[in-house]
Amino acid sequence: MLSPVLLFIVVVAFPRQFLASVIDIKENEENSPIHRHSLSNVVINASGQVIVEESEEQQHHQDQQRAEDYDYDYDDGKHHYSEFIGLNDFPYYPEEFEEDVKDGDEWGMLAVSNTMKQSGLEVGHFIIDDFVVGGVNLAEYQMNHSPFQLYNDFDIGSYIMKEASRLNWKDLISIRNGLQRPSLSWYVDKVARKRWMAEQKVYPQPQIYFVQYKEELTETGNKEDEWDVILANLPTEHGFCAKPTHMSMTMGNWLVDIDPNLVRSGRGNDREKQFEEQKVKFTQRAQRLKSDEYYDPKECADSLAEGLQREASGIESWALKNVRPGVVIEELFSHHDDRSLPPHEFCMFVIWGKVYVGQWNEVGDDRYLAGFFYRDGYSAPGCPISELPEWVPWQDLVDIAEGLSQHKDMFRVDMFVGVPRYSQDSAKLRIVVSESEVHPTTMFCNPFIAEEMARLWIAGYNIGNYKLIPNDEIPPDYVIKKQLPLATELIK
Repeated sequence: MLSPVLLFIVVVAFPRQFLASVIDIKENEENSPIHRHSLSNVVINASGQVIVEESEEQQHHQDQQRAEDYDYDYDDGKHHYSEFIGLNDFPYYPEEFEEDVKDGDEWGMLAVSNTMKQSGLEVGHFIIDDFVVGGVNLAEYQMNHSPFQLYNDFDIGSYIMKEASRLNWKDLISIRNGLQRPSLSWYVDKVARKRWMAEQKVYPQPQIYFVQYKEELTETGNKEDEWDVILANLPTEHGFCAKPTHMSMTMGNWLVDIDPNLVRSGRGNDREKQFEEQKVKFTQRAQRLKSDEYYDPKECADSLAEGLQREASGIESWALKNVRPGVVIEELFSHHDDRSLPPHEFCMFVIWGKVYVGQWNEVGDDRYLAGFFYRDGYSAPGCPISELPEWVPWQDLVDIAEGLSQHKDMFRVDMFVGVPRYSQDSAKLRIVVSESEVHPTTMFCNPFIAEEMARLWIAGYNIGNYKLIPNDEIPPDYVIKKQLPLATELIK
């Protein structure tokens, strides 16, 4: 019962509304739910209206009644998320998680969280991982990411920490250029890499006809003897691509197009006569193959043997300069629309295991740059081509590049997109890995592409969520050209 004082205050404050409410309550006491409550359950709001606080029992009763009104069936085996009856009955998590709830130990989001972890998902990944506000990625809040596992021979953290705010792309490449770490030579050693990929049988590459180091060619090491071996291994029934394995920028390359059909219809074993009559197309650079000049296999063998005696150019990295000289002869790939052109080349730059940008090089009468494209396929500004054609297998290029770039802070994977030269006209486009690079000497159509890449490269070290691990990718018996005492690594 209300006390006389409280009743007086209420009547004074809300005279008309209160009296009307009391009379209404009295007159309808038998038909109103209020009779089941004491006046202590009655609340009068600011408008003078009487509000009855319901007990949990009443709430549950009304929820059941509404469920019957909606004809809501919880047992029909379907997921119901559009309707719910009362807060307590709201399906907070999908029914399939109920199977993970045992003996009352896990309920609600705990069951969801544990099930996600068993599937390798961190809490939050099923919602969003990129929500930047005010320069901060809010989606990272309370997220625990495993550290990036970085091969210890790629680590340049000690250089980064000294002058991180002052380093640009050229500075970082200069650091990589001077690293005197023999294991890095393996990644730019074409003989070693092609043998490794052939063993792995994971990544596509052109068919290999011949691949050997200089010291494997002969016992004497004389250029004349090496010339004999190379000449004997140059294909004469079909075309090929031949190149020294310790050079870059297409130096010393030979692309030779020998039509197999014309060879089969030729006379005897007089190959040189056949080549002269056939007008074999070739080029010594990555350019259009032409028959303006006479192809002489002896000249090709001499060029390759001479390349074995030469050193890598001065601008190259310590890693490439210390690769043992060798020669590779492999399948000839071509442009899919013009078989007299080399294939398209895509050089994919990978930062901390993720493609940042890919460089597309097209080849005509001269080699030229087509453009740079981000990981999502959109074009970087300021480049000749602003859109990738539909025929470019971009996602496959990204996947292969990232597969080969695991555990590396910065890496470049070069691939050809084209068709085998002597395949049918209806042949499908193929991707083949050409080579990889730890010290790219790339010309960028927009310098900001390189500087953004440098920022991301540095960020990985400054954020520091990485762990150094031994490099188990390199064969334990791999050796470089010369085993000399290594000088102290310095930033040039």
